[in-house]
Amino acid sequence: MACFNVGFRCLPSLIPLLQLSGLFLNYYVLVIEYLIFRPIPKRDSSKYSKLGYLGGIVLFLALNAVMLTVVAIFTGVDYEFGPCRSVVSLTAYGFGLFSTACGIIQWAPQIWQTFRAKGSGSLSLLMLLIQCPGGYAITFFFGVISHENWTTFLPYLMGALQMNVLIVQIIWYDYVKKIIKHAMKKSPETTKEDQELLLDSPIVEL
Repeated sequence: MACFNVGFRCLPSLIPLLQLSGLFLNYYVLVIEYLIFRPIPKRDSSKYSKLGYLGGIVLFLALNAVMLTVVAIFTGVDYEFGPCRSVVSLTAYGFGLFSTACGIIQWAPQIWQTFRAKGSGSLSLLMLLIQCPGGYAITFFFGVISHENWTTFLPYLMGALQMNVLIVQIIWYDYVKKIIKHAMKKSPETTKEDQELLLDSPIVEL
């Protein structure tokens, strides 16, 4: 509220908020694109497939309603009591802990799916290569420059570490293993038994 009176001099204090808003909007657009372009169940599809399709839309709308309600309530609480009251501080700390828990597990399903599929699928390596350094940069800004509470920057640190895992997985499954397979086929010194032993190993599984 004070920024309306201070003007552009308040901009440095708003940088963390602008960063968080930008990340939120990017993820929000990704979710909307997923809901729009995911396969629509056909008439002969199972009822579980149809329920899952409709359930995703209902869950998305419900989360939006809850999110807007929570933001409206705690904006009113902050405006009524001020940012220095204990109830506001405890609420902010609780949201920070919840955000930390979500940040720790946010990429775990994708890591497991990539491991099972042995490939990236539609996951973009370029997106991860751009987003991962950004996660470390935000962690550095919040933790070192702004000296924010650890609940503020830990989700971004955990997200960046998990994106590192995904980057290694994609490079291994989509590039390194294909090069190894191509080299094995061309090498006259590689016997059939050696190929079967290498291809059946848990490290090089094609």
